[in-house]
Amino acid sequence: MIGGVLGDLPTFSASPAIAPAVPVAKAPAAPPAERRIQVSSEMQEAMLLVMVKPQYPAFAKRAHIHGTVRLSAIIDKDGKIAELKVVEGHPLLVDAALDAIRQWRYRPTILGGEAVEVGTQIVMHFRFEN
Repeated sequence: MIGGVLGDLPTFSASPAIAPAVPVAKAPAAPPAERRIQVSSEMQEAMLLVMVKPQYPAFAKRAHIHGTVRLSAIIDKDGKIAELKVVEGHPLLVDAALDAIRQWRYRPTILGGEAVEVGTQIVMHFRFEN
């Protein structure tokens, strides 16, 4: 072995570099979670202030198509429809149901003195009448 001692490791006298302190940004506080309660369709129907009836689609009427459109709805704190999702229903009837229900208005739901969002089901029946 040239110029060294067996088993001896080289040493360095330089001091280790110290990284400058980097300030850590705190994540912004998350907004308080929206309070939402689940209410049966019958109970929520009692809160209905404005109910716009759907226009029976002409093509569906001519084809004698009838049935039920079932929707999942979120009603905001002001009683307006905030979100609608189709659960089931004939494709020729769904758009008419959505168009009408988007115009519905409910009394705000109050829980513990505060208005809350409501999750519910809305069922609309289309019956063919001559």
